[in-house]
Amino acid sequence: DDDPTAHAEMTALRLLGKHVASQKRKAADDSAPAAAAPVSYELFTSTEPCVMCCGGIYWSFLIDRVVYACPEAGLAKHAGDDFLFACRDTLAKGKRPIRVEGPHLAEEAEAAHGKFWKAYLAQFA
Repeated sequence: DDDPTAHAEMTALRLLGKHVASQKRKAADDSAPAAAAPVSYELFTSTEPCVMCCGGIYWSFLIDRVVYACPEAGLAKHAGDDFLFACRDTLAKGKRPIRVEGPHLAEEAEAAHGKFWKAYLAQFA
């Protein structure tokens, strides 16, 4: 995908939005009452969401908990990024509470990212 905004979290949010919308349409079309879709969902991700993904998480009005493995600073060591905003701090700026848990298994997650980014960045060298 050539979409630079197609981070895993944004892709998951787009799919979740479509799913929730289809459930609402189905409930409206069915004569029998359908079970209401959950008001909120949890997002589990391999890496701490970046500031763009945090915006998507917040403005989707769908996510109430984020759980991540590799901290953004761990990813930055391998990807060479320096545009770091902690997910917990970013989401705390909003009025709606969104729980953030992580990092979990940070060393293992960072090791996996290290292997990926080494190979990925080599193609641009």
